[in-house]
Amino acid sequence: MWDREEVRIRITQLYRLGKDISYTGVWEEHPHGLFAAGHYFPNWSHAVTSCGIDYSKVRSSSMPPGITLAVGRMPSLLWV
Repeated sequence: MWDREEVRIRITQLYRLGKDISYTGVWEEHPHGLFAAGHYFPNWSHAVTSCGIDYSKVRSSSMPPGITLAVGRMPSLLWV
């Protein structure tokens, strides 16, 4: 079950394991975590910085296809 603290734990674990925690990396590898973060934080960078991680150092320079218009916002949680 996801809650605010679980989101933070998962982000911290991924970071310590050297995984890509940029928005793009998480979108591709851990979309459920990204959606959970969207429920508890205003956006992905807030979720990452709440873990004490400097998001500017893990940020990717590109967004996944179809997400370019949502920069700074979490993707819709509606299933199509």
